[in-house]
Amino acid sequence: MVPLRGCRRRWQQLQLLPVPAAVRGVVESPSGGTPFATAGSVLSVTPDGTLVLTDGGGRNQELWRASTSRLRRGSVLALRDSGNLQFLGDGGDVLWESFGYPTDALLPGQSLALDTKSEGKLFSKQADAEFTTGRFSMGVQPDGNVVLYVDLITGNNPGNAYWQEYTTNSPDGNTTVTFDAQGRLNYSLTNGTVYSLISPPPSFTAGADYFQFVRMDPDGIVRTYVRHKTGSGGGGGNTSWTRLVSGHRTAATRERPQGMCGPGSYSVQIDDRLNCVCPSGYNYTDAQHPDSGCTPAFEPQSCGGENSSDAFTLVELPNITWETSIYYKKSSSVNEELCREYCLVQ
Repeated sequence: MVPLRGCRRRWQQLQLLPVPAAVRGVVESPSGGTPFATAGSVLSVTPDGTLVLTDGGGRNQELWRASTSRLRRGSVLALRDSGNLQFLGDGGDVLWESFGYPTDALLPGQSLALDTKSEGKLFSKQADAEFTTGRFSMGVQPDGNVVLYVDLITGNNPGNAYWQEYTTNSPDGNTTVTFDAQGRLNYSLTNGTVYSLISPPPSFTAGADYFQFVRMDPDGIVRTYVRHKTGSGGGGGNTSWTRLVSGHRTAATRERPQGMCGPGSYSVQIDDRLNCVCPSGYNYTDAQHPDSGCTPAFEPQSCGGENSSDAFTLVELPNITWETSIYYKKSSSVNEELCREYCLVQ
């Protein structure tokens, strides 16, 4: 934080600089339609006591403004040891804080609830290094249920839920999801009862020596990550993050999130991550986003009858389970033989 030239010292700015990729563990990013900041963008406290992010391209365009009361003036921006970025008023009151607006991750001590700030959801990124909003979310519903959704164009449709905790017995629906300092992702009801969603393995002992967070990953799985503050436990300089626990393993890996892979593709598990794969003879619809689905790399059949049935063949893919989902419907009246006739002849 440095004082702006020509201004009183209480007006300050923070210039955004690149962070080495080796130590990057992004836990907060733009949400929804917020424009991306370019290199040299400035986060500043304006003369009227407002926290504003302006573009670094020389246009001084306002990209974002903290949601604070116009009757309150801020003067201090403080980054706490917890990772919470707070905008404080003259009397030290918190006018805005990043913990109230989670995107895809929670830090120890941060909570997720259905309120006017976060809307009770964590949204995945499009990809690990692509910070546009992805297709998966973990949300607290108005009835108090904790649900994992694949968010398509229509939003949270009940048919797109691929896991739920069945917490609908909460009398007023006010369920709160919290990530604690011991590496546990819990949810609590208004009567004080606390239940666990994700717990670290018994061999791991969390403490002040570790950075940690829980994240809704781009493949629709909720995972916790840890990194020793001084390297790999002994100051060796290892700054990589370790994937500690994958939550909801049964629902999200065995049953597979519906719609995780687009039409014409299927998912495989590699190193605890779900990846979308095209069958032989098919290519990704969008090579930059493998979850977009697959299309034929050959000229498809013509409805005009120009292609004969012997020009194509059906290839069986072993060890793959095709389930009824948002892309596929199962017809009990069609067997394999009839399916071949429909596809190749009719």
